[in-house]
Amino acid sequence: MGRGRSGISILSRASLCGCAVLFLDQAAAPLRTKGGKPHSRGTASRPDCAIQDVRKLAELGEKAIISAEVKAYLQNLVTFLRMHRAVAGGISPRATQHFNLLVRCLAPLHGLEFVSPPLVSLAARKIYPHRITISAAEDERSMQYGSDLAAVSAMLEGITPAQLIESVLEEVEVPS
Repeated sequence: MGRGRSGISILSRASLCGCAVLFLDQAAAPLRTKGGKPHSRGTASRPDCAIQDVRKLAELGEKAIISAEVKAYLQNLVTFLRMHRAVAGGISPRATQHFNLLVRCLAPLHGLEFVSPPLVSLAARKIYPHRITISAAEDERSMQYGSDLAAVSAMLEGITPAQLIESVLEEVEVPS
């Protein structure tokens, strides 16, 4: 079986990718129901992964190289997301830690020893959509400076977290 520069076989990469997806799914879903009972997730969509696969991914992720330019790009994305006028919340320090972790883990999954800007944008599309809270028109920042409620409502109407992320990805300069 073919091996990438990271030394992981293609089959192992698929297994590690499944583990990363499982990790993200578990992080996104509540662990308990409202009644306090354990959350039932079913086993049909669970990837077959072992703890050693996750450990190997973590080990390889730690070795992934992030250039200063890519690190600045990552931080700029976080800053632009936090400062976007439509965001009420969700770009938390914990979410940013998960963003950094996923960026590092995506490199070996794609057979790379370094983090590239496309991996950063992919990670942003995976980490933030379920976390972002869209601001209500009356709570939007410009309202405190006398903006028209109808205009702000029209601007925020129909905006989704995915659209917001795409907007920020288009705004932030990608390092070359």
